[in-house]
Parts: sequence; structure tokens; C-alpha cells
Amino acid sequence: MIGSTWRAPARVGARLGLGLVLAFLLGCSESEASEPQATPQVRHLELRPIAEDPRDHEPVSLVTFKPDDGKNNFVTEGDESHKVIEARLPGEVPRWAVVAGAPTALRWQWKNEARFCQRAIVTLAVVGYAEATLNLYAKDHLIASSAVTEPILGSPNEPTISTLVFDLPSTYHDRTETWFVELFLGPIARTRVEVCSIELLHIPARGALAGVDEAPGFVRVGDDHRRAAGLSSWVPVRSVFTADADSVLSFAVALPEGFEKQPGELALQVRLVDEDGPRATKVYPVPGCETEARRWVDIELPIAASGERPISVTWKLLGGDTKVEVFCALTPPILARRDANASSVLLVTSDTHRADHVSGAGLRHDVHTPEIDRLMARGLWFSNCVSSSNATNPSHAAILTGTSPRDTRVIDNVTALGGDAVTLAERFHDAGYLTWAVVSAGHLDDVHSGFGQGFDRISVPTDFQRKADGTIARLEDWLDSQRGLPVFVWVHLFDAHTPYDPSAEFLHGQWPGSIDAFDPKLPEPDLPAIAWALMPNGLRSVDYMTASYRAEVSSLDAQLPRLFEHPRLANGVIALTADHGESLGAHGVFWDHRGLYPQSTHVPLVLAWPDGPRGVRSDRPVTNVDLARTLLDLAGLGAIEFPGQSLVEELETAAVPRFSIASGGTAASVQHDGWLAILQLASDRIWLGGDCHEPSPSHSLELFDLRNDSRCLDDRAADEPERATRMRAAVVSWLSSATGTGFVGQTTTDEHTLSALRALGYTTEATDVSGAWIDPACACARCAAYQH
Repeated sequence: MIGSTWRAPARVGARLGLGLVLAFLLGCSESEASEPQATPQVRHLELRPIAEDPRDHEPVSLVTFKPDDGKNNFVTEGDESHKVIEARLPGEVPRWAVVAGAPTALRWQWKNEARFCQRAIVTLAVVGYAEATLNLYAKDHLIASSAVTEPILGSPNEPTISTLVFDLPSTYHDRTETWFVELFLGPIARTRVEVCSIELLHIPARGALAGVDEAPGFVRVGDDHRRAAGLSSWVPVRSVFTADADSVLSFAVALPEGFEKQPGELALQVRLVDEDGPRATKVYPVPGCETEARRWVDIELPIAASGERPISVTWKLLGGDTKVEVFCALTPPILARRDANASSVLLVTSDTHRADHVSGAGLRHDVHTPEIDRLMARGLWFSNCVSSSNATNPSHAAILTGTSPRDTRVIDNVTALGGDAVTLAERFHDAGYLTWAVVSAGHLDDVHSGFGQGFDRISVPTDFQRKADGTIARLEDWLDSQRGLPVFVWVHLFDAHTPYDPSAEFLHGQWPGSIDAFDPKLPEPDLPAIAWALMPNGLRSVDYMTASYRAEVSSLDAQLPRLFEHPRLANGVIALTADHGESLGAHGVFWDHRGLYPQSTHVPLVLAWPDGPRGVRSDRPVTNVDLARTLLDLAGLGAIEFPGQSLVEELETAAVPRFSIASGGTAASVQHDGWLAILQLASDRIWLGGDCHEPSPSHSLELFDLRNDSRCLDDRAADEPERATRMRAAVVSWLSSATGTGFVGQTTTDEHTLSALRALGYTTEATDVSGAWIDPACACARCAAYQH
């Protein structure tokens, strides 16, 4: 076990300045305490169009197919029993009707007009259930396909009108080519689908890319997503600024996805002018239009001090002509002064990492995490940290906003954090930091999670998930290219999450090579069906799964020196925690994190910072919802408003109850004074293979004595009725104190992402929690037992 229990002196006054607090905590005088490190200035410059853009940015209709417009030159592909007829129902528009049978494809053709086609709107009348996908062809070559298959649920008896919107990637093609639009319908057994119309639309690039005078959106190039705006060859942009010291002007340019086939070669011209005339003119090729692969081109220009004299920089995209407009993506420029001692703040979240799977905690002899142990030895370790939720997105939303899932209302992995939330990254961005996120799971990209708020750039795996090695390698590339600038980095690691797939090197340390865990001669373990669903095919050993989990933890740990010892990060603020833990069989939960038992909510938390305590353990009960507030304080930004309490300043205050909410809002819990109460808010049903499993009935209550029953095997609710009543009342009161309507954004509908989440064992149904979490006056039998 690392360190000894650290007892800090009580605070003096309502809130001490961070420097003075650390002076007390470290046993030095106020004058000896380290001053917060000054942050070199990073200015985010504003771009403005030089001239007004005269173009119409509204969608343009390219062609509409209807049964009575004379363009019925469609082709049917599929089972010959399929029939396509023209339906003219009384009082309704004509329709093409596809009667029940095998899946089929309908094709229409037309001559394109050398424009993008990025959207299709399909109106259908459906009886029963069907699925629809839309594809675009040129000369029988597939050039674009809708990203998702849209489900259509109609009435079982009468046609239900449905309007589907399919977004397609932009593509340039020769205007002489014949284009085909294909609507694929299936499966449609016992279904009747009537096609009312298909309209194809061109979305002008200013509609597909944020304008330079708008908030920049994320533009993806491979796994590198950066905030950028669309730069048109017809509308140059400009920024005017002053430089009070020698500085560097930094920005990047790339071709967005779908813009690769723009005609000709593109280049970015950058021109600097001051009161004395032109300073410099540079031209940079924009790769990706011809044979060179798309990539971000990072550009830096030295800027000599100008005092109060303004400098004007103009960006102009070269390429295209007066008739053909072309585009690229341009990141918002920054003006900064480099400093070899620039501040850094690193937040590492190790997904699905149990607190007892850190060897320095001394709780298990079969776990090996030497690198986390070294971080504990150079910093402050919180031995009793609880997460706010047992699910990835809700917990991360709480960490990044300092706000409980009760108040964010983000309680599943398919509901994004809304734009009204204020995030830790936004606060660092506003304070002059570069803000980067490098994540290891695809559903944490900004589109699906909303976690991109405040980040300049995010790396998201193209294969939905990746190991720590690949994630950290991407960050190393970024750190090497942006030296001497203050940076806040969030690194998300996914290795400890199922499916467990450790390398042979680390599995060998946990599993004897002489035993074949897949030997069909071994007896089949007695497990619930849901456990089998998360095991590799043919596996016959439960112990092999737990060994694989430990090996994954050790594997990711081995990559951490690349972060903790990197020259840009080693001397800054470092935090490591987890979003939730993992159950390895307790309470019937195998290799998953359902429920609010300690196996799923007890997580590691380690902090290290310059001049901070070394090798010190705090046993004070804490929650990582307060981590964001703490990181701002440790970075010298204590005056910035943000929710939460500093974990460092609150070390010797009385412990307060810690609340958590389960995924989907099915349960809520409170931990206090060594006891845990879990109140089931809704039935925790699990459907698998047509069978329904309901481990915990709605409004039931469990009570556990954590000091004597850390695994929560003995429910004491019946034996401790007064305590159970008090703790249940605390949960209900806390839930009833929820503020506002939350920060709920859009819900993920992308089938690729939903399928990947289901493969990881997650439910993909969004949860509506717009109302009360629980009725405080509920008189059901389970609630009435505790309402004295």
C-alpha cells in the first residue's frame, strides 16, 4: 500500500486561496507556498468574410420523382413475386405500391447537373414494418449511401405516412454521367409500402460546413476531428489583431470528408499586411483532391511584435473558377507566445476500472499496476471515491461539467450532453489553453456524446474502439507539434471494458499457459444467459474472464508512462480516475457494471501537481464529480466560476452523503457514514433471448453495512428499519431537489453506433427523465413500508 493517511488542518475562513491552502497542507508558511504558474497567452482570433457572400445557402431541389410526373422510368430488383403498381387511391396522391414479399430495390435515373447531392427526402405510406436505405449511383458505381437504415413502423391496417430524411456524403462527378437513386426496402414480409415521392437536394457547402462568421463545428479527417469553418474560393476571410510581443500564428487546413473530388488542385494563400504594407505572402497546398490522402496541414507563421499597430491576415482558397466554387476547412487561428514552462493539465479516465484493481491500494495481490502506483507515490490518492453513475456517458458528463446526472439528466449512452451545459474544457479554453480530447470509444465523439464542447480538437477511433497504445500515440503526435503552449488534455482509455482481449504478454501473468480455457472437455460453467452473451465463443472458464480483466488493466497501465513522463505533461497537473467499475460475478452481474454496488461505483482517483503532497493517502469519502473544480483550482484558475468543491480544500471537512444514479435512471443510491442504500426507481428488466430477467423490483430498497460487508452480500434493510427509512428519505429528498430541466441534447439514431453499443452489452434505448425521478408520496406497498 502506498502512503499513509493524510490529515490536513481545518480550513481557516470560508474559502482559502489555493496557495495558502497548500501551505497549510504541506506544512510550510504562506510565503513558502508555490504561486500558481503563469499561463502564456493564447488568443483565439476572429475570422470575418472580406465581402458579403451573395450565395443562397438554402437547400436546392435537384429532382423529384412522383408517379404522375412523367419520370416513372424506374427499375425493380428483387424477388419476382414482387409487384410494383401505380396506386391511385380516392382523394390521395398517386403512389407506387410495393406489396408484401421479399426485400426489393427500386431505381430511378436522371442526368445530374454537376451539383452535390447531399440529401434525399422520401415520403412513404406503410402498413406494417419495413426498413429503408438509400443509395446513389453514377454509371452503376455506388458513390454515396445513407449512413443508417431507417426503420418505418406503420399501422397494422391502414397506411401511415412517414417522411424519411437521408443525409449523403458530398460527391463531385462529371455532369454527363447518368445518375441512379436506389431505394432499398426490406424486410417487408406482411407489409405494404407505398412510395409517394423521392426528392433529391443539394445542400450548399455553407449549409454543410459552418461559415467563418458562425461557431465552428467539428470537421473529421480520419480520426482527427477539429473545430473548423468552411472557406470558399469565392469569399476570402480576414483577421485583424495586434501583437505586443513576438508570437506565432497557428491554424490548420484540410479537405472535409466528401469534398475530395472537387476539380483541380487547391491551395491556401495567406497574406500578412501592416501599416507599412505587405509583410509576407505564403501559399500552402491543400492535399486530398487528387491522389494525395486527405490530412490536416498545420501551419505556423512567426509574428514580430507590432505594439499597437494592427496586423491584417487574409486567407484565400485558390482553385476552381468563377463558375465552380470549391471549399476547404480552416481552423480558427490562434496567436500565442511560446513558453518552455507552459502549463499543462492532464485528465485520464480509465473506463470500467475498479478501485481495487490498483496494486498500490493493497486490496488484491493479483493486480499489477506499477505505473499508477508511481503516480500515487508522487501525488495524493483518494482511497474512497465513488462515481456518480455506473454508465460511461452519464459519468463522464458529470466529470466534465461538475454536475450530477440528477441535474444533467444524461443517464444513458445514447443521449448527448446539450449545448446549454458549461464544461471544464470550455473554462480552460476561455482561460487561454489549447483543449484536446483523445478518446478510445466511438460513441464519445461530439456528435453522439456532446462532449466536444470547449475542445479544439478530438481524436476518435475509426473502428469504434482502440487500445491505449493507439490512443496515446495520437496524443504524442499532437504534443510534439504544439510545443510551448498551455494545454488541457482529456485522455479516455477503454482497455478494461469488454470484450476483454489482452495481449499474450499480460495474459501470461494472470493465466497459466498450461491450461486451455477453451478446452471442450472442461465442464460448462453454470452461468445466466446474459453472462454467456459477453463471453468469447467456446470459453469454459469464468476465472479466465476475470484473469483477462486484470490483464487488460495491467496492459493499459504499461502505456501510462508515455503520458505521465512526457516532457509536456510530467511537470503539470495530472489526474487519473474512472467513470465506473466492473462486476465480475457479484450479485449475478458478470463482466458488466449494472447496479450501484461498490463493484460498479468504487473507482480510483489520484492527483499529482507541482509542489503537491507526495505519496499521501486520503480516506475522506469523495466523488469525482468534484474533480473538474479541483483541476481548475490546481491550475491557478480558482476565481473561475464552476460547480463543485475542491477535493484538496475539503479534505478535513465533515463527509457529506454521496449520491449516484444508475444507467437509465433505474436506481439511485446514497453512501454515508459507512452505509449504502440503493432505491430501485424503476424495474431493472433485462431482455435476452426472449426471456425477461428482473433482478430488482421497482421501489425496492437495499441497505448494506460497508464497513463489515464491503461486497454487499447481506441486505440489512429489514434488520435496520430506522436507518433504512432515514437513508431512503435522503435519496428521495435529493432526487426531489433536482434543479432545472437538465442539459439533454440529441439522441443517437446512427445504427452503426447503436449496433456497436449493443455489442458492448449496453441498452440503446433513450430514457425520458423529463419528469420527477420518483413520486415522494408514492403509496405502493414497498414505499409505504418506509413512510412512517
